[in-house]
Amino acid sequence: MSLDQLSRQLGASLDRVRQLLTELSTSGCRLEMTPAGVHLETVSWPWWRAILERRSAQRGRQLGRHTLVFAQTTSTNDICRQLALGLAASRPAAGLTEPLVVLADWQSAGRGRGTNRWVAKAGQSILMSVWLPCRPPDAQRLTLAAGLACARCLEALTGQNAELQWPNDVLLSGRKVAGILCETRPAAAAEKALYHYTIGIGLNVAQQPLDFPPELRVGAGSLLMATGRHWSRLPIIDELLDQLERLCVQLVSPEEIAAAWKSRCAMLADKVTIHCAGRSLTGRVADIDPLRGLVLRDAQGHCHFCSAEQSHITQAG
Repeated sequence: MSLDQLSRQLGASLDRVRQLLTELSTSGCRLEMTPAGVHLETVSWPWWRAILERRSAQRGRQLGRHTLVFAQTTSTNDICRQLALGLAASRPAAGLTEPLVVLADWQSAGRGRGTNRWVAKAGQSILMSVWLPCRPPDAQRLTLAAGLACARCLEALTGQNAELQWPNDVLLSGRKVAGILCETRPAAAAEKALYHYTIGIGLNVAQQPLDFPPELRVGAGSLLMATGRHWSRLPIIDELLDQLERLCVQLVSPEEIAAAWKSRCAMLADKVTIHCAGRSLTGRVADIDPLRGLVLRDAQGHCHFCSAEQSHITQAG
């Protein structure tokens, strides 16, 4: 957009427009100046809250209308838990009666499934939690729906096919780029029909291979690695909230979610090691029902059912 266009749209002088552009630039936004005008390349995190809340209101979207953004925190899931318990000072004006989105530029104690940690430097990943008060659709269904939302978001933005690995990983170009952690707790006694769900999402955007710990470099990836181009995180967040709204807020049927999820799962016949009910099992995936679990056939031909609630994959390939 040209400076003259900005001046007319804002009703401000050219000097004021230049001053505002300088403020954007010094706050971390990346601007590209050309003879035709100025292009906003990336939006820094201090602006995310206002933009997301405005866009969500304009588009009639519940997710994003109430957003909190932090430069750093232990975990965005922790913020949601503290708000649900009334412990956080940054309690939104609407209280915890409507969905809440929490974002952070960096986490000091990001969690994955089980004892796994989600590690990312500041500015490299989308670190987001969505807090939902709703009738119990069950955590596994929301985990699958969130993974499917991530896959659809990546497909819409990149044009590449995303894969899903049971129960909570999203792959692009064969590498894990996103993970989901869904946590739940009953609401207060006065709201006994409600449950509080927190959907934590970590999505790698700007990492190069050496940014990952050595033990993760074989399988970890990012949008940069998969596409060869740099991405602004805000448009990704906006598209992801659209997909999460359709699948998690509007509550698509479990059967539809399971079918769409399974159509993106490339695990059948893969060799995996699964920690299931206190023991490790190695074999090939014989079948999978994403809402309930998978069937593993070991080297002796014996089949083992591994439930979604009690199992996680410790090694694939």
